[in-house]
Amino acid sequence: MDMSFTLLNDNTDSEDKKSKITAAIYAADQLTESLMLSGTIQSVAGKPKVLMIGRIKNNTATHIDTDSLMKKIRVSLNKSGRALTTTAVGLDGPEDASSKAIRELRADDEFNQSTIPSKGNLISPDYSLSGKIIQNSSRAGRIKQSEFAFQLSLTDLKTGLAIWEEEKLIVKQGARPAIGW
Repeated sequence: MDMSFTLLNDNTDSEDKKSKITAAIYAADQLTESLMLSGTIQSVAGKPKVLMIGRIKNNTATHIDTDSLMKKIRVSLNKSGRALTTTAVGLDGPEDASSKAIRELRADDEFNQSTIPSKGNLISPDYSLSGKIIQNSSRAGRIKQSEFAFQLSLTDLKTGLAIWEEEKLIVKQGARPAIGW
């Protein structure tokens, strides 16, 4: 497992929040690059693999928009040409309900049925990508240190096996000014 350490110094809460979000975006970029360089997702006969994007669990005290992180990862994967992502399947139902909604028009005589997708056209994903962000904090005097572990896992949906996993560790330190006159 390759672990990278990034040290960021923060002195105010608003700077701290911004840098944590920036660090999460940086980690998402690094993990996506690692996945693409790993060779795990290779197109077969010119056809890219199809990924279902799962969730990233935020197990930290900081609000991190994990949906935006996953969208960023999705865009990178789609642009790479090595994978395509489906929005027709998701843990809580499809991300884009349009795929299902258009198929419900099959029984509606108001629509030209030749323009409605026929059964069997949706493509089932080969893999699922999910993750977790974990925070561990410690303090030594006025120095506070937080470690954020950003983890991603790629699961082969046919076998249920995790075929790729990676973690990026981001270390942040900050000193609070002493209160006094």
